[in-house]
Amino acid sequence: MPQPKIGTIHKMPSGKWLARYSAPNGKRYGKSFLTKGDGTKWLQIVYADISSGRWVSPGASATAMRFEDYSSAWLRSRKVKGQPIAERTREGYQDLLDRVILPEFGRRPLHEIDRVQVERWYDGFEKRLAALAEVSDRKRKRANADTYRARAYSLLRTIMKSAHEDGHIIENPVRIRGAGSVDRQHEVIPATLEELVTLTNAMPERYRLLVQLAAFCALRFGELAELRRGDVDTKEGIIRVARGVVLVGGKFVVKTPKTKAGIRRVAIPPHLMPMVRDHLLRFTAPGRRCWRRAPGGPCPAMWTGP
Repeated sequence: MPQPKIGTIHKMPSGKWLARYSAPNGKRYGKSFLTKGDGTKWLQIVYADISSGRWVSPGASATAMRFEDYSSAWLRSRKVKGQPIAERTREGYQDLLDRVILPEFGRRPLHEIDRVQVERWYDGFEKRLAALAEVSDRKRKRANADTYRARAYSLLRTIMKSAHEDGHIIENPVRIRGAGSVDRQHEVIPATLEELVTLTNAMPERYRLLVQLAAFCALRFGELAELRRGDVDTKEGIIRVARGVVLVGGKFVVKTPKTKAGIRRVAIPPHLMPMVRDHLLRFTAPGRRCWRRAPGGPCPAMWTGP
């Protein structure tokens, strides 16, 4: 292994190896190691920090940026494909940070977080999550725990990746193979036609079309709940999907789809057209932006009857 350019290493009477280097501030610093190889690797890392301008003096570690400060700034300014992340996504990230990430890493300086700490946090995740579990069914609890851990790990990895790109750390210590994914716990079985008919008939009349559109047009609940008269074209037999409603911080927020592909035209199956026309006639007020027939003012949803 080649000798580092900026330091020296020699064996002490105790048998340990002392590695020393000259810092940009004119001082010399050192650290002891059990093997010469470990000391040489440490000097190479120090040299890389000095060369790239990322070096922090040992005495200044207390003033280095802590994970809680960096993650807070990261969350405020986070963008995906040049666009700010959705409020619901931001809320989910904050929940993961508050519950399971900040209690472990919040007060630590970014450069002091290492792979050993990350692996210990990951391996002990189930015990931390036990107090947060809100479901009693063991199978669902298992699925929720695995999914929550994978999401928390992915968020920690992404934040530390940004810290690396911003020059706060030399490398990303969050590197556990396969930790960001989770196996599907159960198979989703669509309802049969007979089951769909039974479900539809069991609903109040104003909600029956909602069930049918969800099944045959593959619309998400948030997209269905935000549908307005102007989005439904009975002449062409299409629904224009341009908005959705999500629950953020206990409040309903209307938003556009995450991607351009989410703004789309969906064909209404011919057998549903009589049901669509009947619903618009009986439960939806006149006007393109109206949801339902309401004699006294604005209404909260297309599916709320008069």
